[in-house]
Amino acid sequence: MKPIDPDGTTTLPTYDPWDGDPAQFDTVVANLVKREGDVTEVRLGIASLLADPNLSLWLGRSADAFRNTLGPLPAMLDQMTSAYTDAADAVRAYAQALRDGKAAFAKVQSNLQAQASTTPDGLSTLLASQASDASAEHDTAKRTCANKLAVADQDLRGVAAKLAATSFNDFDAAIVANGGSLADLAGLASMGMDRYNAQVDAVRSALAGDKGAIPPDVLSTEVENMLNAYGGNPDFWVAFGPLVGKFPAYLLSHDRLPDGSLPPADQALLTQLGQAAAKAADAGSMASVVAASSVSDLLGLSTVVAAAGGGQAFGKGPGAMFLSDLVTKLVNTNTYSDPISYNTALTQALQAAAENGDAVRLALSSAEGQQLATELLQGSVSLKEQVGTVGGSYTNTVGPKFTDPAAISAFLNAGLMGKRGSDPVAMQEIQAALNVVRAAAAFHGWDPSDPSMPAEVGPLPESITQALIHFASNNSLDLALSTQGSSDGLSTVQYGPNAPFYNFTVTQDELKSFLSLALADPKNAAAYRGWLQGSYTGLVQAAIQDGPKSDWTQPYSQLIIATQAVIDKQQLDAAGHADAMAANHVMVFNMLTGALGNAPGGEALGIAQTVDGFLQPLAGSPPTTDGGLLHQLFDQSHTATVALGTHQDDINQIQHMQVLVAQGALDSGRLTPDMLSPGVVVDGKVQDNTAFQTWYGTLGSKLVLGPPAPPHPDALDKALTPRSLQEYVNEFTNALELH
Repeated sequence: MKPIDPDGTTTLPTYDPWDGDPAQFDTVVANLVKREGDVTEVRLGIASLLADPNLSLWLGRSADAFRNTLGPLPAMLDQMTSAYTDAADAVRAYAQALRDGKAAFAKVQSNLQAQASTTPDGLSTLLASQASDASAEHDTAKRTCANKLAVADQDLRGVAAKLAATSFNDFDAAIVANGGSLADLAGLASMGMDRYNAQVDAVRSALAGDKGAIPPDVLSTEVENMLNAYGGNPDFWVAFGPLVGKFPAYLLSHDRLPDGSLPPADQALLTQLGQAAAKAADAGSMASVVAASSVSDLLGLSTVVAAAGGGQAFGKGPGAMFLSDLVTKLVNTNTYSDPISYNTALTQALQAAAENGDAVRLALSSAEGQQLATELLQGSVSLKEQVGTVGGSYTNTVGPKFTDPAAISAFLNAGLMGKRGSDPVAMQEIQAALNVVRAAAAFHGWDPSDPSMPAEVGPLPESITQALIHFASNNSLDLALSTQGSSDGLSTVQYGPNAPFYNFTVTQDELKSFLSLALADPKNAAAYRGWLQGSYTGLVQAAIQDGPKSDWTQPYSQLIIATQAVIDKQQLDAAGHADAMAANHVMVFNMLTGALGNAPGGEALGIAQTVDGFLQPLAGSPPTTDGGLLHQLFDQSHTATVALGTHQDDINQIQHMQVLVAQGALDSGRLTPDMLSPGVVVDGKVQDNTAFQTWYGTLGSKLVLGPPAPPHPDALDKALTPRSLQEYVNEFTNALELH
């Protein structure tokens, strides 16, 4: 007897003699049927052309040569059609056998398992025998299918060999050999032009809903045929391009399923249409389509763009400009009847542009770039309006116009500067950043109210706020130089690492407004200030390595002051201030333990100090619950930081600045390890230990590195006097308002 389970049932083994997924073979059948249809269409087309009595009008004396050249093709293509038919039948039969076999054996397995509760003896052996028989049947079905496919494949290879003959391989030579003239083929090209114009007219009539137009199933076949035949012809897209945006609405009006979706055949058509449109846009054949599109067509274009498989399919040139135009016009559209469809379309367009990258750069750097960014910010917030009536007034909250902040933030993030330079792409990137900063500054002061309907603007979604912080970090040099009171706009910096390169500056009011918006959350403000502090190493390195002409520490210290002013205006209570300071310290800590700074020139310089490096004395080994300064300094619960004396906190920050400055000097190569006391530098990292503080207090604070650099017309420091390490520390600690 087999052992019986506690519930009285013996569990029999499980077999899968008919392994495989029938749906996979259904897909193969569909592809074979499509091939069969394609070949049939070509065969019928050639046969019809050869039988056309007007052929002599198009080809003149070359008509007979044309017939003699193409005459053998229909019969050969008929052989291909039969081969594809036989192959499809074989795979279809195998898929059905697989389904039937699976179902039959599943029934056997279930019946025997049901018997196992009462008479389990011998059932395992019986089940194994049944599984072996089913597996043999499966093998027979496989062999039958494989044999039929081999015959079909042999037939196809035979036709392919015939098509490789010289008479088909060099069509022009065959025409001449048969007594024709190549000049006569021009008439055939004109015939093709007339043909697709007639087809486009038929499609246009159907999309417009004209009486007597071709039905939807014929329309789909017609479009598929046209795209296959003329998809690479720019003239075809002049006629067909304006119709592309009309297809989604047409298909939904005729084929919408109960759940609101389209059947697979229509989805396949949209995919083919999207891919063809992407290629046409990349080739410049869709340049004027967006400008001429209605609102409904714009929504349709977005659906087609999404069906193309991603924004990268549109390329980096005219196709990226097509996506840029689509996003810009959609965002600036104020008249739409269906908000849900509109937001879906906008999300699709924003996502495609963000995937492309170049499309975002082109959109944000254009003459409409600032307005585009402004509309995105304003459309992403809610408005609380007080509406007056005869009987009094009431408050009405209006939701955001654009309901997908993730798509907006992805779009903005895709427009971040890659690497500073002076080429056209670098100029567009910095112009895009300038437009975003100005748009954010304008949004900060946006007041949509009027005397009769005052409105309160809701907060920006967090993901969009983070995107603005990314611009604040990515363009910290531009914001820092904006603190110098220079004229606003684009210019070229002629000095410093990787110079010349484009930069932007904004007015003081715009700088303050932008920072106030991006850093509205106290922790974001403190973290950004800490990030600036942590990136100071790279600034000192550039200043010492390239001389005073590359000294950006002063404008960065002014940016710190501007950031601190934002923090001061937030008027935090003691606990809130402690939380913000903790966020600042965490950001500094992250910078010191591996994060990269955004040094001037767009290069990711900075330091990569590890916990077992110069922070080890602070961290302990390992940090303990009571322990050490690090546990207190980076505790974001604010309790420990409140308990820490302000004076001691500042002392430690100043010490951090001393280490940062020394590390920057060391990274520049002007300060060498042999110039420091033993034990200060370990594996290229300056250690914050007693030896360092002793060295810094006696010599390091007075150290002046590098001879004066030669005069430079664009230098921030006209005197070009080398500075001591202590001057760099003083500059930043004064900006931080430390004691």
